[in-house]
Amino acid sequence: MDAYPSTPTHRFAKASLLVLLVLVSFAGDCHRHKHRHTDRSVEVEERRQRSVTEDPAFRGELPFDWLHGDPNPGTEPADQEEVAEFLKTFEKSTAPKVVQVELQPGATKSAELQLAGPSYLSGLAQWIGTASALKVTITVNGSTLVTGTATSTGKKRGETSLQAQTPVGGHSALIITNTSNTKIKVRLLLVATAL
Repeated sequence: MDAYPSTPTHRFAKASLLVLLVLVSFAGDCHRHKHRHTDRSVEVEERRQRSVTEDPAFRGELPFDWLHGDPNPGTEPADQEEVAEFLKTFEKSTAPKVVQVELQPGATKSAELQLAGPSYLSGLAQWIGTASALKVTITVNGSTLVTGTATSTGKKRGETSLQAQTPVGGHSALIITNTSNTKIKVRLLLVATAL
């Protein structure tokens, strides 16, 4: 039973509302249809993007190698002002000593530099094959200056960054010991900047 009595005005209002709804729906569809075909300069390319959980790097499954991406970056010509600034910044630095080897469990390896005098030392040890924290130190003339704290950088990967200052010259070394029970690949980098 209707709450309002059916009058000719009421019936006309219902019919008008129904016609209006049909016209609005039809006009909206015509507008979309017309708009879709008028601009032919736009090209649409649909691609399926894989889920982030399908990415091997997300799952920590990285290759047993150092390079990720373009092995030959920096093909553009260098800006001479940037080169001059770089040379001035590192004019008192020695060329970095880089060592890359495979290390058996319990084995030790070092990257070594001879220092002419007091220096600031910066070392980086990276490894692939275990996420365990490994023993990493910087020494000068056999005395330990600093011991590193490891950071896991992925499944079966880790690294330690160390900085130290020595008041004397002599023989410096960045030393890593494989304290895990598996063979690993290690990269050591040691740089010295004279004070």
